[in-house]
Amino acid sequence: MFLSLFYAAATWVQSSRLADLHSRILQITAQNGSVVLYKVPDLCRTDAADGGGVDVPTVTSRFCENNDCAKLGDLLWSYRSKRLCSVFPKQSIPVSRWIKFSVEGGEFPISVGCEELVLGEERLLVLVEADYQFTAGQHCLEAEFVKLEKFGLLRAWKAGEFFGILLESDANHLTRLGLSFMQNTLSLDDGMEVLRIQTVDVLGKPCPLLNADSIPAPRSLPLGGETSAEAEQTDADFSIESMAGLLMSPIQWRSHVDLLRSFSAAVDEADGSMGLMLSADRVPNLVPVDAPTPPSSPRNGSIPTSEEAKVVMEEKKLVPTLNGVNETADRGSVVSGVTSHSDSFYSCASQDMGRLTESLEQLNKALASITDEPPEEPTPLPPLRSNSISKFSTLSKPAFKGSTASLPSPTPKSRSPSTPLKCPNVLIYCDNTDVYESIKALLRQTLKKYRYTMYNVNAEQMKSSAWLKSTALVVVHGNVPEKLAPLLISYLVTGGKVLCIASSMIFVPFPELRSVPVQPDQLASFSYQKWKQTRLLHQIFTKPPSLPPSLEVKDNAGFSHKLNVTILSTEDKSDSPSLLVASMVGSGGKLLFSQVHLEVEAKSRQNSNAAVFAPLKENDSIRVEIARDLLSGQLGLECAAEGKEDAHTAAFFLGKHECKMEFFAQVKAEGNVLQRDALRLEFCGKGVAAGAASDTVLPCYLHTCPPHFNTVEYFDTLETEHLGRLLIYSDVMSSSMDVLNGGPLWHGLAAVPRVQLKGKGRSKNEWLSPEGCAMFSLQLHFPTSSVLGQKVSLVQHIAALAVCVAVREAPGFEDVDLRLKWPNDIYAGDYAKLGGLIATSSFQGDQVVCNIGLGFNLTNSEPTTCLQDLLLELKAKTAPMSLERFLALTFNRLEALIDLAQTSEQGLDEIMTFYHAYWLHSNSEVTVQTEDGKEQRVTVQGLDAFGYLAVRGADGTQFSVHPDGNSFDMLQGLIRPKD
Repeated sequence: MFLSLFYAAATWVQSSRLADLHSRILQITAQNGSVVLYKVPDLCRTDAADGGGVDVPTVTSRFCENNDCAKLGDLLWSYRSKRLCSVFPKQSIPVSRWIKFSVEGGEFPISVGCEELVLGEERLLVLVEADYQFTAGQHCLEAEFVKLEKFGLLRAWKAGEFFGILLESDANHLTRLGLSFMQNTLSLDDGMEVLRIQTVDVLGKPCPLLNADSIPAPRSLPLGGETSAEAEQTDADFSIESMAGLLMSPIQWRSHVDLLRSFSAAVDEADGSMGLMLSADRVPNLVPVDAPTPPSSPRNGSIPTSEEAKVVMEEKKLVPTLNGVNETADRGSVVSGVTSHSDSFYSCASQDMGRLTESLEQLNKALASITDEPPEEPTPLPPLRSNSISKFSTLSKPAFKGSTASLPSPTPKSRSPSTPLKCPNVLIYCDNTDVYESIKALLRQTLKKYRYTMYNVNAEQMKSSAWLKSTALVVVHGNVPEKLAPLLISYLVTGGKVLCIASSMIFVPFPELRSVPVQPDQLASFSYQKWKQTRLLHQIFTKPPSLPPSLEVKDNAGFSHKLNVTILSTEDKSDSPSLLVASMVGSGGKLLFSQVHLEVEAKSRQNSNAAVFAPLKENDSIRVEIARDLLSGQLGLECAAEGKEDAHTAAFFLGKHECKMEFFAQVKAEGNVLQRDALRLEFCGKGVAAGAASDTVLPCYLHTCPPHFNTVEYFDTLETEHLGRLLIYSDVMSSSMDVLNGGPLWHGLAAVPRVQLKGKGRSKNEWLSPEGCAMFSLQLHFPTSSVLGQKVSLVQHIAALAVCVAVREAPGFEDVDLRLKWPNDIYAGDYAKLGGLIATSSFQGDQVVCNIGLGFNLTNSEPTTCLQDLLLELKAKTAPMSLERFLALTFNRLEALIDLAQTSEQGLDEIMTFYHAYWLHSNSEVTVQTEDGKEQRVTVQGLDAFGYLAVRGADGTQFSVHPDGNSFDMLQGLIRPKD
């Protein structure tokens, strides 16, 4: 009985520490900080290989390039010689001088087994440092042997002052590893004591080790004799005792350390296009990554499975990726994966917790049907006619005639910690389209213009955590499914902000309110700060509830978090709460509940009786002011002072008079009016006054030059025969695509706005279109019998390539690192989106009509970054590229590429080969989620003959992924069906 109580108490203590550490990890990483666990040494070591003294470890690792600017946040836990703290900003490691781990288990550089590991969707990169330069024979025999492969995927290593390993993990596994580190002495092979565990960002890619299987094992493992069951049990219980007889001799250990250091010394000369290979005389050499690998040599008595080694070049990027597998809460043994020979309090508690959660661990293994290991003999992808990834690796000069742009470097520039990957999103969850539009209108009136992108989402889309990092606010309205509530709580843990308007979400922290009757859409008076007795529509609780000052809620993983509750305003008569906020302790996350219908505009109720409409109209501007104050003051979003919206302006039809006459003869405009799908073009000749421009009408001057567009610079730079020779320009229009949508007009006709009010992205997404962003829509006509007429889906890829090449051909812009992200984005390196495209096509008789829309950030630093910012980073003295010059250069290059593609399939081959030199996904690994929810890890092979993504599954199956009907976050490693 006593032991049962003891185990129960131990389990409770350990569970509490697990939950607290898990919460801290999520909070610190969400705030762009690093979690650091390290050991304070007793004495400085002076017996390094070079004979000199070795400095003791600092708070942050010397492997980090920004450790000199690291600032200590909080000391969170101190236990004996161990410390747990936060460091800001997040520490970064350049890994181009690190060595990639082999995808399969092995004995070099350390012993790694093959584990079926299920990681959560929100990945973390963890640096593990160990002491490996101890005096020969002085192994850390009292330590507990840790199997890192049980806590994450081993990605890269380096033998420097300390032995460093980069581990791809998640918050749950890092919590277990971290707690074990704080309470115990952990070691890797041969007693290498673990001295530090730290979350980091990485820059670049590690150097591949091409013939890892030919490196002799440093020790002899027990072979033969045991059954498969015994072998499995031996592996499961492989502890420091079972290693004791296998520890290397002092001579073996010193030889092993020298080999590790020689590999790291060799890779210091790598340039990103080289790999490491061990020669027959045990000397590591740098070789090109596409060099043939020699046959494998037997190791540990094993016989190679083939005469030639098969080198699997995994080019997966070392960034936290999404594997799409739903995370199963695992708060089991903190030392699962750590084998101990001591019967301490914590090890007993951990063993008991492990038994309690055995079923969960079995479920985790069942879910881990997708591994990071490719098949032993992957089926080679059949050659793609114009898209073989291997082609561009041998390019040494531009792949098509007429281009002066050099090839980009093999490795794209990686993200700096302070640069946002994408503009922040605002997600709106509601089940009513009219309400969504009302909420969107309110946010447009209050938030800073062109700062946030708004999306209407449903519960299925929010199941994946891909939205967590890039979302600044979630707005929920009405009923919220029970399965969504824990996800929103998990979002709060990362510092997220949630605005709930008349929503059932209020019942999650306050379940007692479920029994209180509610009166919806009641006109009521309330006071908030300076706004007194404001009458707006409410959802009123008939009996004023008594709310606690603090409470606890559970996130998606089952961990509890504390919320402090503040009532901001109550209804004047009943004291029913009108506005209240629940703030999560530690993370900064906030839940703001508005029982006031802040989204309801007065004009939407003008058909109501006067007793309702009159006060709504009177207080409509106050409604917006209160919303603005809540969004900025309570939720921390960037809001703009009240200002006028950009007004639509008239357009100008530019080009030679003869071309314009041919245009009108071809389109057969009636009375100089062209009706498009969503827009009416009204052409105005000399002496004709233009009418008012609006969302549905665009007046267009025929014989007048625009005051804000340099026609001389544009036409002097333009060298095309067709593209851009006719152009419709307007300072402000709803969308340039509205000009073209509605049937064929003219091959090469361009529509160019200075500002778009309703810019369109792919899949009806919003494209932020402020001034400084170069935008155009272009109509192209192709005969159905032509190369591109039969492969029109490739046109958007050719257009994206044209932008990259056109910019890099311009003097002074040669070193700008532009990249292509499939299917339709242009990136700065691999870290920030600069532009994007959409393309639509239709068959009209014997021709294909293709409308391309493009936006590219020229001089607008927000919402992400722009071309001018990249020039400043390069310290270039080149003048900013004007809109007119950008358009003309892009049209020049695009027409040249189209002409080359139309000549023959060989011309298209040249273009797509060059395209692959710019794109970001060579041999990347992504998770494909099918419509029925099943997932599989696949390796990107390239584009197929029609521009779709060609991938290979783990079983060797090859298939294509189409952009239509799928949602993509390629840099996060996820492709899922579009809802």
